Formats: sequence, C-alpha cells, structure tokens
Amino acid sequence: MLEVDPSDTSEVERVAVKYMRKQIRLFDTNLNILTPRNCFEAATAGGQDTILLIPEADINISKELEASVTDLTSNEGPTAETGTKKRNRR
Repeated sequence: MLEVDPSDTSEVERVAVKYMRKQIRLFDTNLNILTPRNCFEAATAGGQDTILLIPEADINISKELEASVTDLTSNEGPTAETGTKKRNRR
C-alpha cells in the first residue's frame, strides 16, 4: 500500500515507472491499461483506490478474455468516464 498526499501525486507516478521498468503493466479495475501519469486519477476514481499490477509475461489477451471483460462491464450500469450505461456488444 502506498499512502499519497493528494496535493502531490508524483510519488504514485515514480512508483508506477519503477514497476513498468520491471515489465509490470498497470491497469485500473476495469482492465484499462494505465500510464504512470494517469495512475493516481484512475486509482481514486470511483473510490476504489486500486491499481492492478500484472506482469507483462502473464498477459495473454484472447478473444475469450475480451468477451468476458465485455460481459462483465456491460452489466455494471453507468461508467465513470461517460455516466452512460454500456450496451451489450454481442
């Protein structure tokens, strides 16, 4: 866990860069890939305060994974980015 002063989020960016150098990718809880610069905003959006750290070697994007993520998110209701309901994309 990393405690951060909201008025200075540079520590989050610094730690994110450190992980990326170790071939670890950063995702929000909706499985959107993050850059070090947008980690703090993404982590605090929606009150989850969470960033997922996944080793690059363990990431295997397949049609089944994409479909399962779409299914999960299509039934969640309003999205944080748009405030609109996502449609089922089948």
